[in-house]
Amino acid sequence: MFIEQLTVFVENREGHVADILEVLANKGINLLSLTLADSADYGLLRLVVEDPENAKAILKEAGYTASITKVLAIKLSNTVGSLKQLLSKFDESNINIDYMYVLSLKGESVSVVIKTKDADAAGKLLEAQGVEFVKASDLI
Repeated sequence: MFIEQLTVFVENREGHVADILEVLANKGINLLSLTLADSADYGLLRLVVEDPENAKAILKEAGYTASITKVLAIKLSNTVGSLKQLLSKFDESNINIDYMYVLSLKGESVSVVIKTKDADAAGKLLEAQGVEFVKASDLI
């Protein structure tokens, strides 16, 4: 039900994200998805990669601060209102979404990554609703 997402603390300076991606590429880490949230001084680079534990160790060795978070990756129908319908389930169960982003767009389905403070409760809620989850192996 969960996939592992790598989060890297990034200085907000030109070329920093490219430097991080180069470190990973040079060690053979394949990038599957990326999102970047920034402020004036720093950013949070969130990555889904083929080998998150190894990627974390590689980044630590290169001097970066990184952590691994379990997130829900959910397949949705690529139709009007499908995301709103999913989010309503969280609202009805009083589960707050910390952040989310589209993982991939493919054919008739859309994949969305969602992070909540209570991932287990969110996962059980969606599992009970028959929601289809994305596995890490689906991304490669």
